[in-house]
Amino acid sequence: MTTVPATNRDHAVVLVGLRLEIVAQAADALQAALAPKSGRSPGFRVHAADSLDSVLKHLESGPVGTVITGAGLPLRTRLALVEAVFTHSTATTVHLKDTDSGPQGLLPFAHGILVGLTTPGQ
Repeated sequence: MTTVPATNRDHAVVLVGLRLEIVAQAADALQAALAPKSGRSPGFRVHAADSLDSVLKHLESGPVGTVITGAGLPLRTRLALVEAVFTHSTATTVHLKDTDSGPQGLLPFAHGILVGLTTPGQ
């Protein structure tokens, strides 16, 4: 079982969706949106995944602070992801996106979660 440091410095985020090429583009856009204007490290490392196996590889490679899952994967897979993450770590949060907002809702959903993690007093 792993834990994640309390700060957002190098906070690893795994963005999960049905099609890796689309999730990778969203991860890159999210990484860019979270980068401070000063050019310093944004504090988040956003990785893309498209299956339970790829999420497990990220979990095994080092601490992961947040897993954000789109709605394209089958519900059983999404629930298995939650179980795997919580079995692996007591400090990782998991967020499941709704289906109604569609694929275009993934980036705003993920951005809102991560901005909330950096807002003082939250």
